[in-house]
Amino acid sequence: MRRGAGHGALLAVIAVTATVALAGDGPQWHRTLEKGVTAAKRSGKPILVITTWKKGVCASCDTWEDRVPVDPDVIANSERFESVKWFYDGLGGKVIRWTMENGNENEDPSVLAFVASSDGTVRQRAPDPYTPTSFARWLAERADAVEREFPRSRVPFLRAAISVEGEGEDRAVFFDELDAAREAKTPVLLFIGRSSRIADGKRERVQAKSTRRLEKTTFDSKAVVGAAEGWTLLRLDVADGAHADIAKELGLTEVPGLVAFPPGAEEPLDLGAKITAGTLAGRLKKLREP
Repeated sequence: MRRGAGHGALLAVIAVTATVALAGDGPQWHRTLEKGVTAAKRSGKPILVITTWKKGVCASCDTWEDRVPVDPDVIANSERFESVKWFYDGLGGKVIRWTMENGNENEDPSVLAFVASSDGTVRQRAPDPYTPTSFARWLAERADAVEREFPRSRVPFLRAAISVEGEGEDRAVFFDELDAAREAKTPVLLFIGRSSRIADGKRERVQAKSTRRLEKTTFDSKAVVGAAEGWTLLRLDVADGAHADIAKELGLTEVPGLVAFPPGAEEPLDLGAKITAGTLAGRLKKLREP
């Protein structure tokens, strides 16, 4: 699981702080779908994908750029997504081919808008991305639908970034974020759950249901959010094979599960999936102390 030191810079990205992002300047655009998927897997947000031509190529695209993403209601609802602005790379390029695979029938399109799940699977294409009012309403409806199906925790867990090297017997998985945090003696709270996206068997469905219950009860608490400040909050999703391998390597077999790595602790401390919000808040405050 360890590949060596030198990962302290990661903590600046994943540590929980009281910083609040400023709104009002429009979406912060990812420049490719791949980058949007990477960000969405960490944040848990759905993805808004805008496909368009670069400025000066398409008059209607330029009109969209001047009117729609600067609309206050569009801005407010865009913040519920990881937003991607993906420029067409020619009529024969992969971007237009991707749109054709996802409902577009125009081989030379102007602006198109899609909402995708955090894994990049397209859920719906916008019927009218050019009218700010209707587009903002559509974004709100799509975000509401995704959050009803995949409710997000109030506690800001980040999906763990697990890397894989090799194949077969040479396959190895690495959890650099955890290694770096423990080396820096930063407390880590690790949530092991299962997403509802991949829950085919009875056991998997039970795990997914229990995961959602924990998110809606224990993690839906302002007290826990406050107590979690100063902790690095990471989530393993055992629906992902690499995440399941890391959980097994750590000896974490209960799903859902909640374990803490207090500063200097050699082994994880099992907090139990049935812990109440009040008890968890108290434990986090106490365990955070050096």
